[in-house]
Amino acid sequence: VLHIACTKSHTAIVEWLLHFVPAIDLNARDMLLSTPLHAAAMASFDQGVDLLLSAGANPALPNTTHLLPLHMASFTLTTRCMALLLAADVSVIH
Repeated sequence: VLHIACTKSHTAIVEWLLHFVPAIDLNARDMLLSTPLHAAAMASFDQGVDLLLSAGANPALPNTTHLLPLHMASFTLTTRCMALLLAADVSVIH
């Protein structure tokens, strides 16, 4: 459900899930091993990226094609998503 909410840029649903489902897996993987953070970044959903990172999502998990959420954000040229992801995962710039 979190993947779908991020893909569709549903801020209210993401906020609700993060608030009312404390055991939600922020790093759950889909069939391509993409996380909700990948989905939010690919959808240019900067609010979702921010919410997920603030809740503790891991920005350093690659999917099956070895792409990080940062790569997804760069494909869509979403500078705010890229900035949030770079700030959260300083290991990619070292």
